Amino acid sequence: MAVSKKVFGKTSSGDTVTLYTITAADGSSASIMDYGAAIVSLRFPDKNGNLQECCLGYRDFSSYEKSGDCLGALVGPVCNRISGASFSLNGIQYQLETNDGKNHLHSASAGLHRKVFALEQITENSITLSSSSPDGEGGYPGNLSVSATYSLSDSHELLLSMQAQTDQDTPVNLTNHCYFRLSDEPDILEHTLQIDASRITQAGPGNIPTGQLLSVDHGVFDFRESKRIGADIKKEEPSLLLFGGYDHNFCIDGSGFRHFGSLESAVFGIRMSIFSDLPGMQVYTGNFLTPLPDRSGSLICPRGGIALEPQFWPDAVNQKDFPSVILHAGDKWQHRIEYRFRTI
Repeated sequence: MAVSKKVFGKTSSGDTVTLYTITAADGSSASIMDYGAAIVSLRFPDKNGNLQECCLGYRDFSSYEKSGDCLGALVGPVCNRISGASFSLNGIQYQLETNDGKNHLHSASAGLHRKVFALEQITENSITLSSSSPDGEGGYPGNLSVSATYSLSDSHELLLSMQAQTDQDTPVNLTNHCYFRLSDEPDILEHTLQIDASRITQAGPGNIPTGQLLSVDHGVFDFRESKRIGADIKKEEPSLLLFGGYDHNFCIDGSGFRHFGSLESAVFGIRMSIFSDLPGMQVYTGNFLTPLPDRSGSLICPRGGIALEPQFWPDAVNQKDFPSVILHAGDKWQHRIEYRFRTI
């Protein structure tokens, strides 16, 4: 195992962006840049032993800065949506930036996906990147520090360990926004997906939770047994039509560090399984991906990849019955996401 680095580009403000690549003995690799602590490339062996790209990536750095799709980025301090771009905490009302209609999405312009992280540590198989958000940035209370460690194993597992601390009570909900595609097809509709969730959070206008949980029994959201992503995506289900496909929070069964689900494609013969200790997973089929050039120069198309994002449930800061996203002053927020790649 070894870690190499190279200059990947410069931000519009002139900051140098560095790309770190962790490489295993068999050539498997994970590339992460310090801009947004984003996964840029994941290469693992297919059923024939050939290394294949397993996630979406742009041809050059400028597209990452130009796009609003958060490709591969660490998203926070609060990922997903906050209704009305506001919340109340400890008797104080906080107003945030609106960037998704009247709502607040992925912490808007103050999001971690727009920051150049500092390098904290490199080992033979990992890198640790850190960033901070000052009190009041983006409308959030508290001086927040965040770190993310990406570790690659010889057995084709990528572990993301996330930590955060604050000096004031504040909401925190971090995830990674990688878009996976385990084939050379233009979209992921023929991939099969399995999710360990018997319920979803019901979504209303603006993809804001109503506060109700819905059973997935025998419906378009039932992925407890593996099925093609494209099997039901065009059915006349109101929220599928409203959001252009899947963009829903699945309430993962069980607790603790556990299996969340798996994605696979017969084309490469690769299965990716996801494990985490978070309560939910946003599943987004890339319905509105920006048509920018990928590594080969081809335009990324809608549904060209799928984001599987372990996280706390959306708008939890405004939903008293949802698992809390409040990090208290002096406490440490620690969660893990693991991606395991295997041939089938």
